[in-house]
Amino acid sequence: MNHVNSVDVLNRLVVLHYRSLARYLGFASPTWRRGDERAREVLRQVAEDHQQTVDRLGELILELDGTVQSGGFPLSFASYHDLSFEFLCGKLLEHQRQIIGTIESCIPQLASTPLAQALAQESLGGAKAHLELLQEISGVSAPEAVGSGMTGKQA
Repeated sequence: MNHVNSVDVLNRLVVLHYRSLARYLGFASPTWRRGDERAREVLRQVAEDHQQTVDRLGELILELDGTVQSGGFPLSFASYHDLSFEFLCGKLLEHQRQIIGTIESCIPQLASTPLAQALAQESLGGAKAHLELLQEISGVSAPEAVGSGMTGKQA
């Protein structure tokens, strides 16, 4: 695989993080209940971590002489305006599992660009840590987590 293909895979990861449900909900303003402060902080933290990942991916794409493509939010997210965070938490968990699966499928595709592969592996660790945080605030038990060991960057 050459750098052009690596740039394509990295851009897939950019869109995945930049157009994540966590980032979208930062704009959509879910309905919060009293006592949701921890959940609100976790959502903010996940969205911020996604932006930091996008920044790092973008820098690498530019170093590889590529162009960063940010894509758009999925149209299905438009139906999530003004819903309770309690309901949306289940959607966030589902979306986070999809993020993990996509990152896992991208990692082998980056084998010819070790720095890109390392960055993807780091983002996978972060995604797994985010899943743990989301499970914690939603009350979902850890056995439903992806993978047996949640290692990597803590969110």
